[in-house]
Amino acid sequence: MLAITNYRYRKLLKTHLALLLTVTVNGYGQNNCQSILPLITNSSVNETVILEPITNDEITYYDLCQGETLTLKASAEFPQNNNSYSQTISSTRFLWSIDDVEKNTSQNFSHKFTDPGGYVISLQAKDAKNCESEQPTTVFVRVSTQVKINPSVSPSQVCPGVRNTIGKNDNSDITLSTNIEIEPWESPPCEDEYSNPLYLPDGNGALYSADIILSCFDENQTIMDANDIISVDLNIEHSYAGDLDIFLTAPNGTQVVLFEKTGSSIWFGEATDDDDTETNPGIGYDYGWSMNPTYNGFMSEGFENNTVTFIEEEAKTLKADSYLPVGNFNDFIGSSLNGIWTLSIKDNLKRDNGWIFSWGININKELAPPSWSFQNYIVDQYFSTQSNIDQNLQHSIVINPQEGIQNYSYEVVDNFGCNYREDFTINVNAIEVTEKSTDEYCDDGKGELKLEIQGGTPDYTIEWESGKSGKVLSNLSEGTYYYTIKDALNCIQNGSGRVKNNEMGLHFDTEIKNDHCQQGIGEITLSPQNGLKPYSYDWYDSNKNQNSIKNLSQGNYQVQITDNQGCKGELDLSILDAPDPLAYFTPDQDTVAYQNGEVQFLNQSTSGPGTSIISNEWSINDNPFSEKFNSQFDFNEMGAYTVSLKITDNYGCIDSYSKEILATENYYFWSPTAFSPNGDNINDFFNPIVDRIIEDSFQLFIYDIWGKLVFHSKQVNQGWNGKRENNDEIIQMGTYYYKVRFQSLLNKWHEKTGTLVVLK
Repeated sequence: MLAITNYRYRKLLKTHLALLLTVTVNGYGQNNCQSILPLITNSSVNETVILEPITNDEITYYDLCQGETLTLKASAEFPQNNNSYSQTISSTRFLWSIDDVEKNTSQNFSHKFTDPGGYVISLQAKDAKNCESEQPTTVFVRVSTQVKINPSVSPSQVCPGVRNTIGKNDNSDITLSTNIEIEPWESPPCEDEYSNPLYLPDGNGALYSADIILSCFDENQTIMDANDIISVDLNIEHSYAGDLDIFLTAPNGTQVVLFEKTGSSIWFGEATDDDDTETNPGIGYDYGWSMNPTYNGFMSEGFENNTVTFIEEEAKTLKADSYLPVGNFNDFIGSSLNGIWTLSIKDNLKRDNGWIFSWGININKELAPPSWSFQNYIVDQYFSTQSNIDQNLQHSIVINPQEGIQNYSYEVVDNFGCNYREDFTINVNAIEVTEKSTDEYCDDGKGELKLEIQGGTPDYTIEWESGKSGKVLSNLSEGTYYYTIKDALNCIQNGSGRVKNNEMGLHFDTEIKNDHCQQGIGEITLSPQNGLKPYSYDWYDSNKNQNSIKNLSQGNYQVQITDNQGCKGELDLSILDAPDPLAYFTPDQDTVAYQNGEVQFLNQSTSGPGTSIISNEWSINDNPFSEKFNSQFDFNEMGAYTVSLKITDNYGCIDSYSKEILATENYYFWSPTAFSPNGDNINDFFNPIVDRIIEDSFQLFIYDIWGKLVFHSKQVNQGWNGKRENNDEIIQMGTYYYKVRFQSLLNKWHEKTGTLVVLK
């Protein structure tokens, strides 16, 4: 279940013990610091202590559920206290970290762990002289991984009101199966790092570099053997290898040459030659340097023996392979593994460009700290106690469910004490029945019951008390009829239907044709739907014993029908008089000038419901001129004309409508040639006569012989009294000019001018 093999954490525990022995001759440590041991003295969660199987060291774990908060309290021991100075808890500062990330700087620590997995809590302490504990106290937190229960039941559908047991054994009525899934957790491995692509523009002595950062090794872990650097890997394209120097710098600043310019025009990869942009990269090849390369020699030797022509008779490229570095990886011994490693490329000649697509360092995997892991497991499981169960047994529940979707829950508990719950459903689908009955009439024994069934689990079996089966029971007399329905799950639904006897219930279909325009053409026809032939018909206003009567006018009609067994039925029926057709039309104009006298007539006649107009007769002064639905006529002589429209519907009903149209001259104008405004009431006004014009358009202008306006009017009947309109003075005798403007009924403008003489 648990692997505790992490080298880093074993080493930390051993270091804590070693600190008890780290005492100098003077009684205190280096730099006049006294030792300090941070401790965890109190926690909100019970700790689990496990012995590491190899070293027998004690390792402390806190096991939590997701979303649980862990609270810890720090303390410290001072093995060398008062040798040089006083150390106390109150003067000690504490630093809490989770996975090397600082979280708290007080004595108390509290953190809510929401995500599953493993976490390392480190506690560091500093005393009043800012002396720090050489190693932190380290504990582990295991947060329970997610549990998936995945419950399913068979069968998933049951009958309502029937007791069933749900359990995980075959003896249960409903079998519950749970496919419980628990994901293990393992700390992330130490993975190789690779850089991002780096463009190498053409340069003359230019230096380019790309970094990677290694961080997954122990803090003080160094390179102890040159062979622990398995290889330095590079994917590159560049023409003219003779331009480049390549070297690697370790985190401590040590630099080792990997390649020195040589090889003249040999290329790395399939380069894009004579291209000074970064938009057209070539194809990179994988190269590497190692103290144990697959090609037993330097790259410079590979240029002579390990190349291939990729552009026919033009360029040779070095094959992808690993080679010896120019320098020696032994120079890196003592450098920290963690930190920034830099690959540098010097372009010595201004001749070409290229790309480093990626590079990285392959470190011996045995140097990386092994991972630690844990696996949760289930220690208890049970049905949840709920209000909708009859009994909660040790490994099953008893239910007596009602109709509908019923929810139940199953819970499990893992070894950390974390509860997980998942719902499952059971469909309680009741059989629903609708009884539809057809009554008998006058003891005719033709009643019927029909069942409409929903719900439950098809197919259904229907048994009637009489021994008959099926959804429909026919030829029934008055009474109650019982049935039993059973579905595919053997769920049972009992019920009954009732058939009545209607003594006065003869039924008939009626067909009525209404009268039209008081012609007396209505009809009533009856068609019996039940009862026994022959039938007798007693019409209250007629002695006809027949199911159809004709020639009816608007009114109410009653009939009593009796069948051969004496069953009776009575009907009250009505004949309506359908609305008469209504003739109507509108002309586009009712007054026209005879020179342009065409008038359009728009037929707007309507007919009653169920009728249609079949005839349109147009006439002028009783003289027919058209039978079209819409019509027109050209009135080319002056006069008053009566236009009439007579319509006839399909039942012979007629209606007419008339309207007068006036054909006139275009307009009339006359003007006098003289007048005498002397107050004798004879010819005192100058007033032109106009007719058949648009009066609002009328304007009269009077000018003297010098063209000055002396009078103006917009009124047809307002003449000129011989006075100037600006000062009301009587004008002198002599000749004057007039101008009359108006608009005719045809909407055309006209202008009349002339002279007039003013007399005294």
